Amino acid sequence: MMGNLAKTGRVYFRKNHVVIKSLVPAPTLNVIRLKIPPKYKMPHVRGGFTLKRRVINLKFVDTSQPDLEILKFDPPIQVRVRYDDKDIAASGINPPNLAYWDGTAWIYFTDAHQLHTENWSPANQRGWLVVNIYEWGDPTIGMGK
Repeated sequence: MMGNLAKTGRVYFRKNHVVIKSLVPAPTLNVIRLKIPPKYKMPHVRGGFTLKRRVINLKFVDTSQPDLEILKFDPPIQVRVRYDDKDIAASGINPPNLAYWDGTAWIYFTDAHQLHTENWSPANQRGWLVVNIYEWGDPTIGMGK
């Protein structure tokens, strides 16, 4: 599935509960949802992030040159991932952690990505984990502890 950020400044991947938002107009940027690699290719690293839900795998490309992958963003692209009671129960923490797979290990999103939570309305539906990305190389995003 693909979405263009030019039309509304955001793309909603409803099945994954993910919203991609451009903080400035992005008329030439398409967001592509890629297939998520199998779980066995993303092992748990002792003492590190423990995957509980594979969320989404994204790639950003130029609309006029679909083979041209966009890797850097200034200003950043915002990624919003909705979490609910199932995610809290699975991870054992509220809110769950959010991480990305760098090819060898899960890396936590941190303050460097302006990681924060936002309430979901109604509040009993839990909330959003929000990060800003300045660089991206189509890693898979996961939720866990």
